[in-house]
Order: sequence, then C-alpha cells, then structure tokens
Amino acid sequence: MTTFERIKKISKDKGYSLKQVAIKAGLSENAIYRYNQGVEPKYNTLKVIADALHVSVEELTGDSKIKSSSTDDNGDIDLEKEIAKGRTVRWEGREIPPEEWEMFRRIMEGGK
Repeated sequence: MTTFERIKKISKDKGYSLKQVAIKAGLSENAIYRYNQGVEPKYNTLKVIADALHVSVEELTGDSKIKSSSTDDNGDIDLEKEIAKGRTVRWEGREIPPEEWEMFRRIMEGGK
C-alpha cells in the first residue's frame, strides 16, 4: 500500500475527504492528490497530515523506522524542540495546551 493509499483509507475511515484533510492540515485543497502521481511528501507535510488525522507519521507511511528530527537515540521526543518548532503537542490525538506541558512532562517522568 502506498502512502497516498494509506492517507486515503485513514481519511475515509475517519469520515473525511482528501480535500477536507488537506484544508484541515493547512495545505492546498488538492495537495494530497499529488501523492498519487508519484510525488513523495516531505516529512513535515506528512506530520501536518498525520496531526490533522490524529495518527502518527508511521501509520501514514507504514514505516516504523521513521523518526522525527526531535527524537533522541531512544526514540523519545524532545518536547522543547517540538514546541520551539511550533508543533502541536498531542497525547492520544488530543492537543496538550501549553500551560499543561510541564505537568505532563512531570507525570511522564514519574514525578521528577
């Protein structure tokens, strides 16, 4: 299955057209259709599509080896880098408001 086919299937499963997903991701209306014509999307584009669909980039590509440039050697995400890049931080598809990031970090680190 190609990346385009995965995006199309996930979109359909969630009740969205590809046009709706593109708009929700901040892309042009027909941007996703280019990926059916042999154009491979860049990681940042995949990330905004994945965020719009509340899935991981790996789920869109079928590649479990992809890592964000903000991950460390253990595959952990560096929250500060993600925030500095202006990325939305999510947990299980729900956005974590900026005022709760520190509390979330403490919980994930076991209260440190």
